[in-house]
Amino acid sequence: MLNGNVPVNFPAALECFRQYYRANSEKVELLLSDTAELTIGRGDYNSKCYFVNGQSLSAKLDKPTDAAKIRIACRTVAREDEPAHIAAARGRDIEIDHQNTGGFAAIVEKFIIQHGQIAVTEAVVKVPGLSRETLSEPIRSAFVELHRQMTSNWLLCVPLHVVEHRRLTRERLGD
Repeated sequence: MLNGNVPVNFPAALECFRQYYRANSEKVELLLSDTAELTIGRGDYNSKCYFVNGQSLSAKLDKPTDAAKIRIACRTVAREDEPAHIAAARGRDIEIDHQNTGGFAAIVEKFIIQHGQIAVTEAVVKVPGLSRETLSEPIRSAFVELHRQMTSNWLLCVPLHVVEHRRLTRERLGD
């Protein structure tokens, strides 16, 4: 719907969020207010997302699982650690392709094995003013170190157009 293929029926979308969105109690309160106004804008990582009265909403309606929160937090940490050449290459329709064996998922999987799901889950935090989770110290620094190690200090991370990145990902997964 947000990729421009289908026109958005804002009243219907607002009603859908009002009925099913439960990811964040503050945002639920905004949704339920009489003055709730739903718009589309750019969120974290320049992705399109819904906003209610200026607050971004996840397109997901259910509360994310611990595993999903860990993946999001790890992506946030990796993004914050990007070297200048990767950050400068980012732009509309550009994603970072992890060309290490197993990609980004392999890094997260190894990290969870090393530190344990409970410890990593407990390190997932939400920073005021940010809409995505991150990791607290010392787990954060451990993830940065592992990510750098498994990507040869970012050499195995390549900015690609989103279409090419998704094609390569499907190819690697055997789809």
